[in-house]
Amino acid sequence: MKTVKVLIIKGLILYLGLNLQAQNIRYGFQAGFGINIPHVANNTYTNSRLFYNMACFNINGSIEYRFPGILGIAAEPGYIRKGGTVGGINRIMSEFKIQLNYIQLPILANLYCTDKLFISIGPGFAYLINKDGNLDFSQNAFSPFEENAFEISGLIGVNYCITKRIDLGLRNNHALTHFSVVSWTDFYGNTLAQSNVYNQYFQFIFRYKIKISADK
Repeated sequence: MKTVKVLIIKGLILYLGLNLQAQNIRYGFQAGFGINIPHVANNTYTNSRLFYNMACFNINGSIEYRFPGILGIAAEPGYIRKGGTVGGINRIMSEFKIQLNYIQLPILANLYCTDKLFISIGPGFAYLINKDGNLDFSQNAFSPFEENAFEISGLIGVNYCITKRIDLGLRNNHALTHFSVVSWTDFYGNTLAQSNVYNQYFQFIFRYKIKISADK
């Protein structure tokens, strides 16, 4: 009989512990819309701007574990489109678009300044699944994108809880690994130098928490 009582007590303790942990888990989905502005490193071979802004968007899931206090840890698996518009030298040449489609996984630390206001910061991981646009990918000055399909980036954002279930936010992301390389050539086609090209974007985020476990 004593053994049964001990098992019941242990079971209740385990159940209460899991239930308390579940109360700190929040999950849902989010959508983002903004602009991607590819950054060309060491762009000293032309006075023109090589890349121009292109609209970018993403659709992600969102799951967060909120620790007691000010810290939460979130993962946001989903899809994002990046890329840019290339105008050619002095925008005389015909414009063409580079549209790059990634699956992504930002892993973020959420620092709660108040119950409603929090800052997100952390790394993002992305993998190029396909590309499209009106660029002839077989003949251009850019290196094949498949060579740099895996991307690591840094992200920072600020968020505000409008209601218990709805968050709005602004975020900035800058890749730490390049998605392509631009080759600079002279009049005779000789390569003078190469410049790495990095994705970077600014976005407005809408997040909806489908379920907060504490509501069950």
